[in-house]
Amino acid sequence: MAVPRHIIAIGGSAGALDPLIEILAKVSPNLDMAYFVVIHFPSNRTSILPALLNRTTRLRAVYAKDGEKIERGHVYVARSDRHLIVNDGRVGVINGPKENASRPSIDVLFRSVAQAAGRRAMGVVLSGLLDDGTAGLLSIAKQGGRTVAQEPQEALFAEMPRNAIITGKAGSVLSASAIAAYLEEVGNAQDTRSNGAVGKNARPDLDTNGMPDDEPFGVPSPFVCPECQGTLWQLRDDTLERYRCRVGHAYSEQTLWEQKSESLEAALWAAARALKEQADLSERIAENARSQSKNFLAKRFEQKHRAAQEAEATVRDVLLGLRPNEGPDIDPAMKGQVQEPSQRA
Repeated sequence: MAVPRHIIAIGGSAGALDPLIEILAKVSPNLDMAYFVVIHFPSNRTSILPALLNRTTRLRAVYAKDGEKIERGHVYVARSDRHLIVNDGRVGVINGPKENASRPSIDVLFRSVAQAAGRRAMGVVLSGLLDDGTAGLLSIAKQGGRTVAQEPQEALFAEMPRNAIITGKAGSVLSASAIAAYLEEVGNAQDTRSNGAVGKNARPDLDTNGMPDDEPFGVPSPFVCPECQGTLWQLRDDTLERYRCRVGHAYSEQTLWEQKSESLEAALWAAARALKEQADLSERIAENARSQSKNFLAKRFEQKHRAAQEAEATVRDVLLGLRPNEGPDIDPAMKGQVQEPSQRA
């Protein structure tokens, strides 16, 4: 059986389930397409996404199996805590290092599809937080593939598609319904693009993180990897800044900021706990000293008790200010970005 003509990679996070179902429910199973889906999901949970898609679409949804052939009309859903890639014309399921603090990662999938399918690839970014998928869309665009972001005003969480738009990586901005229509348009078109089959080609092999083996490390940064504490290397790709450690953990700027913020918060809570313990222990020592008429020692530890209490209160004030209300998720600059499929190049 021939490999499908078009490989569609779809990624999303919070709020992506409804638009994903709407898109796939409206496309014909007869299109010469295969679909690869990464939706962020807790690594200790099992998704029921294939069952949902099989009830609501005419496509055949399955959990991805490493090494299986790619078939038209199939939806390959990423497994929990495993990256989903396309390599050498087959489905790949790998236990590579996390990217953007996620496994599976949307960027990993998109990069592999770009390498495997070239101009026959399409990347679609749906609702979600932060910016996983933006760098992957750049990879697809560089190989001549199509790139799409869900209309931010329609998305339940606009940050992920919005980041793809404002960095210029989304060639089209469409509602879920319009994305389905666009897939039909692409699938039914007499497309004369080269590189029409997915399979072995001259592009470099992928490493365990869906990256080309020969990708340069960039330059060392002053930051360390939140996952393994190794040096992070700064990579600049077009207008995007990314960071990657020696073993493959990779972060966008926003995700790295979030991970560093979580590390800072954890450290501050540990400090608050240590100060609370110090205050309690100082109070106990002072009480014992007072009961033994060791007034000088009691006074000394009463002062330490008060100092620890004050320090703990200061740390808690800092913790309360770490996550201020940053306002609505919809960027006013994104209004009016929706395009119909006929407006696309």
